[in-house]
Amino acid sequence: GIIAFSILFIIWLTSAIFRNKLTYRVWKNIHVITYIILPLVLLHSFNISIKDTDLYLTLYWGILFAIYLLVTLSRIFVWSGIFSLQYSITKKEFITSDVIKVDLLPLNKALNVLPGQFVYFQSKPFGEAHPYTISHIAENGAISITSKSLGKFSSKLVNINVGDKTYLYGPFGNFTANARSEFIKSDLVLVAGGIGITPFIELVKSASKTLDKNIYLFYGNKNSKNIPFEKELASTANTLPNFKLVNVISDEPGYTGEKGFITLEIVKKYLPKELSSYVYYICGPLPLMQKTVALLLDAGVSKKRIFTEDFSI
Repeated sequence: GIIAFSILFIIWLTSAIFRNKLTYRVWKNIHVITYIILPLVLLHSFNISIKDTDLYLTLYWGILFAIYLLVTLSRIFVWSGIFSLQYSITKKEFITSDVIKVDLLPLNKALNVLPGQFVYFQSKPFGEAHPYTISHIAENGAISITSKSLGKFSSKLVNINVGDKTYLYGPFGNFTANARSEFIKSDLVLVAGGIGITPFIELVKSASKTLDKNIYLFYGNKNSKNIPFEKELASTANTLPNFKLVNVISDEPGYTGEKGFITLEIVKKYLPKELSSYVYYICGPLPLMQKTVALLLDAGVSKKRIFTEDFSI
């Protein structure tokens, strides 16, 4: 009991007090210890209050222990790749100097993916699983994941080879579920920063074609030469009349378009109606999301009309 409480206290400390001082992997590995807590608690309760007592209490304890075993085994099976779907890497390319796109083709059954969702990616059974937003969805079941190649895990995407087998588990997430719904009649405002564009690429193409909505995308980047999917987005904007793309560049003095950071002044410049009449989806670096949400709330936009996706780890 003391050991279980001590572990739980350590996990609480690392999440509530020291989370910002720990790397993602250290924080994640500490949380794996939670699998030890429940058997310790069950052992404690059995020895203290259940052992040598009535049959029903012993049966209840046995059911709890069986549930724990099933959950633990299911997690091991997921880690092993048994519950994952196998995909083959068909192409990888740098679309900017530090952003890599990987195309994946299903080897058997394909995932049923919707725009804005993400999957867990494993390069091998019992390997480390990492979440990636799906940037592109093809009719034949092929998908693409896109990531900055700067992180410890994401840098491994550079070293994978065309033809390699991978394991995908998912999909997860409902970030853009309301935006895809035909019952939501409001026009959409998308705010993206850098690689935060990934949940919006397929959303823009599908919603602009199938739903009676205007979509405005405000896309922030440092310079105009390193905008992920610049040509694809520009082509979509030229093809779909109800989609408007506004690039905002923060670190290029000679840029002739919108410069600086995405502000309400820039947003208002391109929106024909009151800010409160739109539904907002925001994805990108945490400071961008926090600042944009705060500005929208101060401007009178309802919190229910603002959605964010925090993918930073």
